[in-house]
Amino acid sequence: MKARNTLCFLLLSMFIVGCSKHQVPITKRNQLMLLSKKDEVKIGRRNFHGIINKSKLSKDEDKKEMLKRVGLKLTSTINNKRLNWEFILIENDSINASCFPGGKVIVNTGVFKVAQNDEQLATILSHEIAHAISRHGSARISRNRILNGIEGAGVLLTGFLNPLMIIPFVMTYEVGTKNGIINPAIRMEENEADIIGLHLMKKANYDLSAALDFWNNLKNYNKRKRHMTNATHASYTIRIKNIKRTIAKLNNKI
Repeated sequence: MKARNTLCFLLLSMFIVGCSKHQVPITKRNQLMLLSKKDEVKIGRRNFHGIINKSKLSKDEDKKEMLKRVGLKLTSTINNKRLNWEFILIENDSINASCFPGGKVIVNTGVFKVAQNDEQLATILSHEIAHAISRHGSARISRNRILNGIEGAGVLLTGFLNPLMIIPFVMTYEVGTKNGIINPAIRMEENEADIIGLHLMKKANYDLSAALDFWNNLKNYNKRKRHMTNATHASYTIRIKNIKRTIAKLNNKI
């Protein structure tokens, strides 16, 4: 009975994977999507307010004005009136930014260590905005739900066949999915956000070469900090090479 239920679950998972898709703008790639846009916005709003409530808002008016100016220029190229764009600067030394469903964007003051002008700030903002309009966050949640469901079904089946093999199965499954599915998928989404971000920059009439300046600044900064590897991101060398290729393609369309 358990084995039959497990088989039914796996077949249902395959059906869901085949039927629930969302097409990414620009690249036109289809991705698994189990979250509705309504649920996506709820989760985004909760995460956004969670960060804001635990953070110190920046009082640097020059940086706040620059953030708002660049953010609004980029988002003016996006034809989605349901999004209410808002740009928040928080006091945090790490170089990071996030864009949540619904149009809420949080940027750490640490970003300005490597973003030295409007064009370079547009590079990281367009990248984060690209993640949001591509619904990459919801795709990751959807992917994890499927993988966790299959893992649970696998544990049930393994326990039915040989309970002593449950722990080895879980360890093998989690390592295999992390290295074979999760991390490669995130690296693909990061590259996709770079591509879409460059399209947004071009539409907003920003100098695309500034994207190379930004990533070289970040590469040199992290080199000094001795932090150059990340399993979920391509190396800076590969990333910059891919960005150069995309810029060349976009410039040839003129």
